[in-house]
Amino acid sequence: MATLCWLVVEGNVHARIISTDGQLTLLASYGPGEIFGCYPEPTALRADMVAHGALRLLCVDTGTLVELARRFADVAYGLTTLFARQLDVTLDRMAARTTLTATGRVYAELLRLAGSANRIEPPPVLSALALTVHTTRETTSRALAHIVRRGIVRRSDEALEILAPRLLADLIA
Repeated sequence: MATLCWLVVEGNVHARIISTDGQLTLLASYGPGEIFGCYPEPTALRADMVAHGALRLLCVDTGTLVELARRFADVAYGLTTLFARQLDVTLDRMAARTTLTATGRVYAELLRLAGSANRIEPPPVLSALALTVHTTRETTSRALAHIVRRGIVRRSDEALEILAPRLLADLIA
């Protein structure tokens, strides 16, 4: 029984499970400012939590966090905002898995990761990106090579920069 919540300060944590057919499946990914673990009550974790690179976490006992939320409106508001944002990302990922092709999911995730800066620094690891969007590394590699050839993105060792975000968005299908 787990009794803790963790706040990601730096790095990323992947919640992964092995499905009945033996496939490794990414349930969620938590980055800086996101919470995972047990809330509002202690419970069994549903997945293996795996650090993706260097990681710094803040650990809080679930009961303590619940009590802070009860006593301080700002804490309760912050938690609801964090959980709502995480739910929105999860719903987007589920909708993409249902409605988009594998290549479309790769492009959508690149746009999401790049944000308004249109830059992902450091560039995503292809196997991790593939796991995130539920496809193969090969499909992810081909999709990325296609948009690099077309000049939509520029990839270097330091970053992946989206040069034409509207063109990339148009490729999402």
